[in-house]
This record gives sequence, structure tokens and C-alpha cells, in this order.
Amino acid sequence: MKFLNPWGFLFALLIPGVIILYLLKQQHEEVKISSTFLWEKTLEDMESSVPWQKFRKNILLFLELLAIALVSLAIARPYQAQQRTGLNYIVLLDTSASMQAEDVKPSRFEKAKAEVAKLIDGMLPDERMTIIGVGSRPSIVVNQTSDKGILRGELNKMKAGNGQSDMQEALSFVMGQLKSLQDAQVYIFSDRGYSLDQEFFQSVISTEKPRNYAVTGVSAAQRPEGSIVLSPIANYSQETAKITVECLADGQTIDVREVTVEAGQTANVYWNNIPPGASQVEVHIMDRDDLLLDNRGWLVLEERQPNRVLMVTDRNVFLEKAIQLREDLDLVKTTYQQAEGMKGFQLYIFDGAVPETLPEDGSIIIFNPDSKGELIEIQGEFRPGRIQINGQSSYLHILDYVQIEEFHIAKASIVEMPPWGEAVLTDGTHPLMIAGERGSQRIALFPFDLHNTDLPLKTDFPILIQNLLSWMLPQVVDRDGRFLSGEEVDIHPLPHAQAVYVITPKGERIKLAPPFPAAPFSETDEIGIYTVEQDLGEELVRGAFTIQVPTHSESDLLAGQEEIELNKAGEGRDNPAGRKEFWPYFIWAAFLFILAEWWVYQRGY
Repeated sequence: MKFLNPWGFLFALLIPGVIILYLLKQQHEEVKISSTFLWEKTLEDMESSVPWQKFRKNILLFLELLAIALVSLAIARPYQAQQRTGLNYIVLLDTSASMQAEDVKPSRFEKAKAEVAKLIDGMLPDERMTIIGVGSRPSIVVNQTSDKGILRGELNKMKAGNGQSDMQEALSFVMGQLKSLQDAQVYIFSDRGYSLDQEFFQSVISTEKPRNYAVTGVSAAQRPEGSIVLSPIANYSQETAKITVECLADGQTIDVREVTVEAGQTANVYWNNIPPGASQVEVHIMDRDDLLLDNRGWLVLEERQPNRVLMVTDRNVFLEKAIQLREDLDLVKTTYQQAEGMKGFQLYIFDGAVPETLPEDGSIIIFNPDSKGELIEIQGEFRPGRIQINGQSSYLHILDYVQIEEFHIAKASIVEMPPWGEAVLTDGTHPLMIAGERGSQRIALFPFDLHNTDLPLKTDFPILIQNLLSWMLPQVVDRDGRFLSGEEVDIHPLPHAQAVYVITPKGERIKLAPPFPAAPFSETDEIGIYTVEQDLGEELVRGAFTIQVPTHSESDLLAGQEEIELNKAGEGRDNPAGRKEFWPYFIWAAFLFILAEWWVYQRGY
């Protein structure tokens, strides 16, 4: 027989204490007498009250000592191993947003943590456990340890996130781990049901008719007199509800409405009194429900300024028309003689010549460069063969929807590959399109004259130019600045940005760049409005994006209930197969001895 908690035997220290109390206990009563005839009896009583006298048998004492011994054994948790299973536990703990729901008190996540804690308490001394938090990106919290203190400490630190869980990725990782582990057993603690093989044991959180409302999105249509904002309000409860909704612009309440939404349905709420010039809109459900996380939605309203583009060319009608297809450009054309020293543009296009000193405050496109440029060195001319795509290039998106094999080039310049770029198009020997980034400045180079090709005659040519402009003049944040919690956000610094910072909704300022190019911003668990600051040296340019709850996967708290009911039998299991524990028997035996002591005391023995 072994013991799960040998420290429980410390409880047995009460045994000598009880014995000492019995040795010190007085065995007589004070009685008033009317005659000296009883002095002899009184002397005997005085002798019996002297402490530390010879130990006498007492049935009450023996019953109490037996009860303490049995309780000590119960606390030590004796067990007998039956079979060698469950030596390696892998616990997958769902940390998605829906686990914050309070239909299970204190919350689904806290209930799940309590179940994991029971599993930790029931571990044998030679067993190990791995805990994996399953959020938008699964992470190993504790890896293969038998130290219960470490397991409990790391478990207590875990919190539910604001995104969705990628259980499939977590299970893929676990399946790889199972190949190297023997006697492994996997536990899933989630509010969703999963169909798994026999080696998996699933423990899930039951729910009780959750009530939840959600702002499933916020969008806007721009008008001269102001914006119209649309905010769908969903009722994920089982009864029709009247929901009070508030709309705020730049932190000030604009309107409050009461919306009736049927069970399982969504109502579209329009707000047409957004004041002109407002930059931020928030829609807030004021009623309390079981998941407060999705009761808010945000929208950033920003007026987009036209991009200033300088085109330096003698005359290239084909290129000019392809560029002007984009409506948000302020195109300025000039000659080579007047181009030197010009600045203040987001994009510079040089067709046929390159100035000795290139601008540093914008991106650059170069067609048919001469030999004076600082970016490249021209080493002669050649006649290109069949145009090929460099499949290893990082800039293949510039060629989206473009049929390169339809293009033909009569002649081109031989250029040495610059350190800032990589070939996107080649003829197998020499580069025909080079793209790259020099700091925060984006550059594209075509070492040929468009008049010596049939590119402008092809329907794919305008597509190529628009792809190129999209890369050269990106929005600071893609997808209109709306992202879900846990997603990475690609932030595109301005070409002359010296530093880029992201300020979270709680006010934390995070440096994103340098170095350039900026890495995707991944610290997006917090929901709300994030501010992007770009330091341009003489000025600070700000932008913004929002992080929302993935309501499509997290707000319906009833999702997966059928599967949960099927697997409910496993809930609360804290004594894995493979051992038999005896502490309940010792507790009942101790209780019976205590009852026996009470009965003996009442009888006066």
C-alpha cells in the first residue's frame, strides 16, 4: 500500500496531545462534608488529582486515539495500484472567450480550472502532467512535470482570452506527443464537445440555459452630412428579449434605444446621427447577460487623404492611364529637368531616367533606368528570352491575376542585383523585375522601356500596375482596420517613418519598428481600439484599428450542447483508472468510533 499524501500523518501528532490531556485531567469532584469521618476518603481524592501519575486504562481515551489514527490515514490517502495506466497526463484547457461565460458559477473557465485541480490532486507520485492552454494560438503552460506545486501555481495563473480556440492545432500537437509517450491519457476541459478516439477522456463544462446578447459588428457608410452606422444586435438566448443599446461617438453618448430581438435572431440597428468629424464609434449593450465580453463593438472613422504621386517622364500615355485608374491618387507630372530635389510625395515614378539623388520620403518605381542612378549599376543590354516567375520571391502578390507568359520584351538592361531587392521576374539569366525594401521605403525596378514591349497592349498591364500601386501605397492597416482577437495585424509604415508604435486600449505603448520592415503585430488579445503612431521626425502621424470578439464562434453559448450532454458522464472525475483509494473507508470508520465514544460517555463508563 502506498500513500498519495504522506504529510497527512502529521495529523497523528494529536495523539500524544490527547494522552497528555488525560494524564493532566483531575479525577475527583469537590464535595462539602459535615463530618471528619470522611477525611480518609478526601486524602485519596487529593492523591488522584496529582498530575503525571501512573497511566490508567480509559475506554474513552482509546476510542479517541483510534479516531485520530484513522483520520490521519485518510488524510494520507492510501491507495493500491491496480494497473500501470495514466502515467502521463496531457490536459487541454480551453481559454477561448466563451469560457468567460458566467452561466456556470463563478465562470466556465474557473469551473474547468477546479476540475483540473482535482486531477492534479489525484496524481500518483510517479505520474507527470502537461497543461496546454488552447486559445487562438495553443501554448504549453507546463510540460511533463510531477511537481504538484508547479502545476497548481501555473494553473492558477491561467486566464481565459478574448479570441477563439484552435483545438484542431492543439490536438495535432498532442497526437505527435503521444507517439513518444507511454501510458498517456488526454483530458479536454472545454465548453464544446469533441468526438475523439478511445485513448482520449473528455471532461466538459455543463451549462444551464445561458442568456447572451452580442454586438456582432459595426460598419459605416460615409455621407457629406455625417456617417450612418450599422450595428447588428444578436440574441443568443432562448427567449425574446428587449435589449437596451447605446451609441457613443468619440466617447460621448449619441443615442440610446430599446430593441426587441427574438430568440436566436439578429436585429439591424442604424444610427444616422453620427456627427461630422467623429473619429471613433462605440456601440454598447447596456443589459447584463452571461458573457459581457461581446456587449461592445467599435469602429474607426478616418478620412482618407489622397496619395500624392510624382511621375517623371517625357511622355508615356500607357503608364499614365494605368495609374489614373486608381481614384485616390493626386498625380503630378513633370520632366527630368524639374524633378531634381522635389519632395513631399508618397510615391515617385521615374520613367526613362533616375536622378542622382533619390528622394527618401516616398516609395519608388523605376522603368528603363539610365546608368546614373544610385540604386543600381547597368552593365549593358540583352535580348530577354521567355519571361519566368521566381517562385521563391517574397513579392509574388504583385503578379496576382497577371498572365506573365503573354508578355514579350524586345530588349532590356543588364543590372546587377542590388542588396535591397530580389528578382520577381527573370528570363532565366537576368532579372526583369526587381522588388524590395530599403528601410521603410519600397522600391520596384523594371530594367526595360515599356515602348520596347507589348505589355501596354495586354489587358493584364493595368492589373499589374494596380497591384504595384497597392503594394507601394498600402493602407496603414489592411481590411479597414477591423480584426478579431488573436489575429495578427499587418501594419505598413510610411516610407519615411523613423519609428512605429502601437498603443493598446489600456494605454500600453509597444514598439513595432525599427527594425524595418515591421513584423506583424501579434499582441491582440485585448479588445477595443488600438492606436498606431508613426514618427516621421518632424511630425507624428496617427492611425487606428479595432480588435473585436469573434462573435461568430464565441457568442452562441448553447453551441455544442448536444455533444456536451453525451459526454457529461466524465465530468468531475478526479480518481483516474489504475488505482483504488481507501480514504473513504477510514473516514467512515473514524466517524463510527466517534459515535461509539459518545455512546460510552453517555453510559458513564
